[in-house]
Amino acid sequence: MASTNKKLKSLTSMASFLLLAAAMAGTTNADAGFVSRTCQKTKKATQCVSVLSADPDSASKATTESDLAGIALRLATATAGDAAAAAIDELAKGNPPGTPLGDALGACRGAYFNAAGVLKLDARQSFDGGDYAVASQLVAGAGRAGAECDSAFPFVGVAPAPELMAKVDRDMTERCAIAEELIELLVGRR
Repeated sequence: MASTNKKLKSLTSMASFLLLAAAMAGTTNADAGFVSRTCQKTKKATQCVSVLSADPDSASKATTESDLAGIALRLATATAGDAAAAAIDELAKGNPPGTPLGDALGACRGAYFNAAGVLKLDARQSFDGGDYAVASQLVAGAGRAGAECDSAFPFVGVAPAPELMAKVDRDMTERCAIAEELIELLVGRR
């Protein structure tokens, strides 16, 4: 029984590694290994690799944990800004303020506008200045924009949220969580 458990654990570890390496397709094996090793230090290693693979060119050039945290912060910022705005604008066509969907989208617009500002200005400045603890807290707060947006839809009687917006909300939550964890790896360093 113990031998079977060891074999199963070994197979599970190998499968996890292969999944992480496959997610980093397009980077060299050494780069994928660095990303994988760094992501293994987070609570959600598979999600970490998945998030960083959204920008494989940058991830393949990263040489430090700080580089990877900076990439994750940039991806979260892009989600809060461009991705959220594009989804909201698309869904707002024919759904002006004063309609249930228009009102929910207005709440989303406000949540993402605030999150984008915090990420672009405050979190980036703290990160670039080496104040990683503050940057991590700011990213965590900005990550709540996805949940705020999601909750706006049932509040106005539109449930569930349209899939396009729900995807942005999931991406925002995930990308901020990974950026927060990667930044936390740097706390105490300068």
